[in-house]
Amino acid sequence: MFFEMYSSKNLLHQNFVKEIMKDPSIQNFLGNIGSETYLKNCFFLKMNTVYVGLIAHSPVVETQVGKTVSIYYAIAPKHRHLGYGTSMLKLFIETFSETNSLDKFILNIKKDNFSSQQVALKCGFQCVYEDDEDKLYSKDVTPKKKR
Repeated sequence: MFFEMYSSKNLLHQNFVKEIMKDPSIQNFLGNIGSETYLKNCFFLKMNTVYVGLIAHSPVVETQVGKTVSIYYAIAPKHRHLGYGTSMLKLFIETFSETNSLDKFILNIKKDNFSSQQVALKCGFQCVYEDDEDKLYSKDVTPKKKR
């Protein structure tokens, strides 16, 4: 299992985005993932030769709680409930933490998306806010150990 960075010149990437966006739940959540703004920070999770999901992030922003980044991800419908979401999020957090100075990761999850909420909890996120439609999850970045 590994990540491939999005390339607008890669026809397989374009086809996977088109395919995954056919799912209404993904359309609602990642409505503008097709825009280059999101895709330039997008990685595809690949298992052998098959794309199973994608993960993207916002730019790092300075907030009252430090430097934060929001994460957006989706698993292709035929690959759900197999642990890919948890594996992908853990791998992304580990990789992103190693290369960026950051204090917190943020996930905004629809209240009715129980699977994604379970993924967040398995990856160490805590629900810090909720409204009528969404739950906001946060995870502190583990400080790097000095060698």
